[in-house]
Amino acid sequence: MRTSLPCVIDRDGSAWRPPDQTDPWLFVTSELQLAQELGVGRVLHEAYRSDEPDAQKVMSWLQSLGAINYSNDVTGVLHKLAEAGQAGKRIEQPLLDSQLQAIRNAFEVLSQTDREKLGTGVGRAIVIDGYRFDKDAKRIPMRASPAQMYLPKSIDKEPESFAVAAGNTPGLIWVDPRLRITPNG
Repeated sequence: MRTSLPCVIDRDGSAWRPPDQTDPWLFVTSELQLAQELGVGRVLHEAYRSDEPDAQKVMSWLQSLGAINYSNDVTGVLHKLAEAGQAGKRIEQPLLDSQLQAIRNAFEVLSQTDREKLGTGVGRAIVIDGYRFDKDAKRIPMRASPAQMYLPKSIDKEPESFAVAAGNTPGLIWVDPRLRITPNG
């Protein structure tokens, strides 16, 4: 376990302890749209980007901890979220529609293999709006991880879908129909 004392400075001058390997946030070296959109990226102070030996030592240390997306790419953010989700950690705030769309767009550029590799973990690392039915078939709003949810009939329109078969079964958690996300927003 690392010390709880902050020890790395972001561009705003705030001190942070490095995230654990399975935390859903990371340091980035410059603005990265997906990380910023999701609120999981902390931009490091510019001093760490210098060629000075101390700066390079800190960067190497952060990289060895898995605390930095050194290449500053979207795939690194998705990998970090997947690691967090696999470890049972997640972004606690429910995603806004725009954030969910940003993740959808990021997955669009991945290979099928990477989508399959990262999808479940990312799905466990985020929380979105949904609902369930109670024993009287009353719809109860709630929030959950997509990995725990089913697609409702309004999204999965197949006549023989699970949504049709399940009907208003109490306890099953469904994705809010307004979250019908389309490729590239």
